[in-house]
Amino acid sequence: QIGCPLPRMTPAALKRLSQYHWPGNVRQLENVLFQAVSLCDGGKVQAEHIRLPDYGVRQGLSEVSLEGGLDAIVGRFERSVLEQLYAQYPSSRQLGKRLGVSMS
Repeated sequence: QIGCPLPRMTPAALKRLSQYHWPGNVRQLENVLFQAVSLCDGGKVQAEHIRLPDYGVRQGLSEVSLEGGLDAIVGRFERSVLEQLYAQYPSSRQLGKRLGVSMS
């Protein structure tokens, strides 16, 4: 439908899809897959390309790995924040505005 060859799914991406509880319908799955395909480069859908709505599930600071240096820890925390907010603010512009981050 989107005019590109079908990418391969990595085992981690398949695991992420299969472990989600899917409260929506098939349309929700279709939307998640279309988004993942549009995000992937190189023909492989990775786990990080699978953006799932959290439906109230929040990751606490205690659940963020404290392995590595400060940059790595902050990077994981930022990624968690972005993943949680992306369901409510699906465009980069909306998400940037919500977080007070300039697009430039």
